[in-house]
Amino acid sequence: MENLEAIDDLKLDDIFKWKIAFLYSNERIIPIFKRDWLEKIAEHFGLQKNSPYSLIHRTMISHKPSRFSIHEYASTFWKELVERRS
Repeated sequence: MENLEAIDDLKLDDIFKWKIAFLYSNERIIPIFKRDWLEKIAEHFGLQKNSPYSLIHRTMISHKPSRFSIHEYASTFWKELVERRS
């Protein structure tokens, strides 16, 4: 994957810059951008809640089963991490 860490350093709103990165990523970034969701996902993978977006996205993509599209994979986080805790 490209240098995702450079995206972390851009002086733009996180949701905005990661949405743009996703649009140009050729489906190599999972379409989840809200910080509170990413904190839950980070903890799910054993990362610190305050991990950079780039690390969380790299971790998510490295664990994506090949049978899922990135959108199907993103929806699994909703089911496992958000709905379950409601």
